Amino acid sequence: MSGFRIGNQSAFSADPLTRPFDFAVANGFEAFEWFPDRRPDGAGWQCSDLDAHTRLKFRQRARDAGIRLSVHAPVTADPLRPGPELDNA
Repeated sequence: MSGFRIGNQSAFSADPLTRPFDFAVANGFEAFEWFPDRRPDGAGWQCSDLDAHTRLKFRQRARDAGIRLSVHAPVTADPLRPGPELDNA
């Protein structure tokens, strides 16, 4: 196995939110990145949309499928303007 893992990521346009993750599991991907990307028009999602039980279920499914998970910084993240709004992103 190489040092690279092939995967995909969540998408603000996905309906339901889980569609890209389900695709990764079904197609034997090795990696998946959650990208909290709520847009000003309300499309997408943010971390607080997923409760602890749901996150646990995603971690278990990923583990069982051999998928490594990562979380992208929220689309609203700006390292030059830290603020409390990122805590809820």
